[in-house]
Amino acid sequence: MQFWQTLVEYINTLDYKRYQWYQYIYLTVVLCCFVCIIGIFFQARHAEQKKYIELNKVRSHIQHYLTEYQAVRTQKDFVDEMLKKDSSFYLQKYTEELLQSTSIAKKNIANLVVTDLANGYTEESLAVKISGITTDVLVALLQKIEQTPRVYIKNISITADKTRTIQVSLALATLKPKKNQQRVE
Repeated sequence: MQFWQTLVEYINTLDYKRYQWYQYIYLTVVLCCFVCIIGIFFQARHAEQKKYIELNKVRSHIQHYLTEYQAVRTQKDFVDEMLKKDSSFYLQKYTEELLQSTSIAKKNIANLVVTDLANGYTEESLAVKISGITTDVLVALLQKIEQTPRVYIKNISITADKTRTIQVSLALATLKPKKNQQRVE
C-alpha cells in the first residue's frame, strides 16, 4: 500500500513532458506484451494445424492400406473357398485335357514344378511349349484357361514361324494349400 502512495506522489510531482514520456513507455510495454501473446497464440495454432494436416495424411495412408488389406483378404477368402471346393485338382491332367479339347497336336509339356510360397500355399506350375498353331487356336486356348479360375498364366511368350503359324511357350500355375500346416488368420 505504501508503494502505491509513493508511486502516486511521484507521478503527481512530474511535469507534463516527463509524464507523457512515461505513458509512451508504458503503452509500448503493454503493446509489446500484447503482440507477444498474439504471436504465441498464432504459433501454437499453426503448430496444431500442421499436426492436423499430418494426422490427415497418416489417416489417408492407413485408410488406403486397410482398403488394400480388405481386397487381399477377399481374394484370399475366394482362393480358400475355391481350394476347398476342388481339392482333387491336378494341373497336369487339366493341361492335357485342355490341349486335347483345342486340338493341339504339337506340344511339349515339362515336369510339374512345386514351389512353397510364404503366404500358406504351394504353387504348382507347368511349362508348355506349343508349335504350329494359329492365332485363332491360341485365342481359344487362352479363353478356356481364363474361364478356369483355379488356373492362371504365370508367363507367356509368343513367336512367329516362317510358315504363318506361331510358337507359344507358356507356364500355367495353380495354388494348393501347404500340407501339414495350420493357417494363421
